[in-house]
Amino acid sequence: MLAWVAGAAPAHQPESPESEAAREAVAALASERWPDRISASADLLELARSIDPADALGVLEQALADWMSDPSRDDGDRAEVLARFELAAAEAFFNGPRAGLGITYDTAPTSRGVRLGDTVEGFDAHGTLRSGDIVLSLSGTPIEASSMDLPVAIASHLPGETCVISLLRNGEPMEVTVRLGRRDDLNAARRLNEPVLRRAWALRMNRLRGVEDRAALDADLARSLSVAPPSANPTRVRATSADVALGGEPGNTTGRRVGVTAQYVGGNSDQAAVRAELTRINGELAQVVRRSIDIEETVRQLIVEVRMTADTVDGRAHDDRLRERISQLRQELAPVQQEQTLLMQERVQLIRALSQ
Repeated sequence: MLAWVAGAAPAHQPESPESEAAREAVAALASERWPDRISASADLLELARSIDPADALGVLEQALADWMSDPSRDDGDRAEVLARFELAAAEAFFNGPRAGLGITYDTAPTSRGVRLGDTVEGFDAHGTLRSGDIVLSLSGTPIEASSMDLPVAIASHLPGETCVISLLRNGEPMEVTVRLGRRDDLNAARRLNEPVLRRAWALRMNRLRGVEDRAALDADLARSLSVAPPSANPTRVRATSADVALGGEPGNTTGRRVGVTAQYVGGNSDQAAVRAELTRINGELAQVVRRSIDIEETVRQLIVEVRMTADTVDGRAHDDRLRERISQLRQELAPVQQEQTLLMQERVQLIRALSQ
C-alpha cells in the first residue's frame, strides 16, 4: 500500500481525460511486454508536460495511488513502476507551483530546530504559529539547527496540502497542523535553488515509498534506474532494484534520464554489469560535482558580502553571522570533496576494467 503521510495525498484530483490517461499509463508500466513499458514511460512524461502545472503532479500521484491500492497488482513490479513513475513525476514537480508556509526566520542561534520570526497574513500559519516558536519537525522530517531542512520540507509539499509541525513554544512541546499556501504569494520569497528542490523532491518520493531513514534521504540526491534491457524475448524480466537519477537542471529531462541503465541479470555479460555500474557512478559523480560547485559559489558570494559590510554595530553583527555561515559551508564542502575523490577513483577502476 502506498504510504501517504498526512498532507502528502495529491492536492488536485480532477476527474478528467488526463486522469484516466495517467491511470492507464501507470498500469502499463507493469506490462508483461518490455516495449509497452517503454511506451508507457513516454506517455506519462508527455502527460507531465501537457497537464496544467498546478494539477500535473496531483494527477500523476493519484494515478500511482490507484495502482498501488489495486489488489490485483503484482508486488514484484513495484520497484520498476516507482522508478519509471519518478521520471515523469519529477518533471511535474519541478515545473509546478511551490508551497509556502508563510513565516519568516529568527536568525538567533538555537541548539535544536529553527526559531520562527513573524507569520504572514493570509496564510494559515498566521493564526497557528507564533513568533519564537522553534520548529523541530515538519511532516515527520527532523529540522536541524542552522540547516536548510525547513525550506526543503516545505518545498516537498504542494500548495493546499497540510503538514503536521512539531515545535517548542515557550519551552513546551506541541504539535500543530497547518495548511500550506503558495510560495508565490510571499512578497520577499527568494527563488529556491536547484539543490533545495532536488532534496525536496527526494523527500517527497521517500514519503511515497514510506522511507523514513534520514541517511537514505541524504543518499537520495543521486539515484539510478536499473531495469532489464531489450532482448529477443520482449516479456517481463523484473528489475531487482530500481530508482531514478535526478541529474540536470529542473525541467531538463535528458539529465534525469542519464541514470537508466541495464540490469545485470542471468544471460548478461560481465561487461554489461561493469557498464551499468559505470553509468551509476557517472550519475552520482555529476551530482556531487554540482553540489561542490554550488557550495563554493555560495562561499564566494558570502565573502563578497563580508567585504561590503559596514563597520557599524549592526554591520559587525551581520559580519559575524556571515563568517559563521562561511565556516559551516566549508565544513560541508570537505566531505563532498572527499566523496568526489572516491567516486572518481571508482570511475577510473571501472574504465580500466572495461578496457581489459
